[in-house]
Amino acid sequence: MRRTAPRQYLFALLTGVVIAPATVARTRHLQNSAVIILSAKRGQSPAQPTALTRIPDGPVLQGLNAAWTAAHPRAPNLVTQSTDDDAMLLRLTDRSQAAADFAKNTCLPTRDG
Repeated sequence: MRRTAPRQYLFALLTGVVIAPATVARTRHLQNSAVIILSAKRGQSPAQPTALTRIPDGPVLQGLNAAWTAAHPRAPNLVTQSTDDDAMLLRLTDRSQAAADFAKNTCLPTRDG
């Protein structure tokens, strides 16, 4: 299986999906400080199940850890724990702002993919 960088993976999955929370992020000044990953759980799915875009977290976590290891060969994986519900919450082994920025910049989809 070919590994895809988290940014391209998420961009490909979310292309064509209406993302209203992005407006909330801009309104609340989170645009440059938060990664928003949309998900749904029981009771929050659309009336048409085919309208739901499911995003498996495995490729995101694998890609993020692979990118971190490539940039920091002697460091452990960056993600030590992940909880998925309404959002994907990550606990990082490195709690520095630089590590948080690395995760954001690696995962955040851009307009150009």
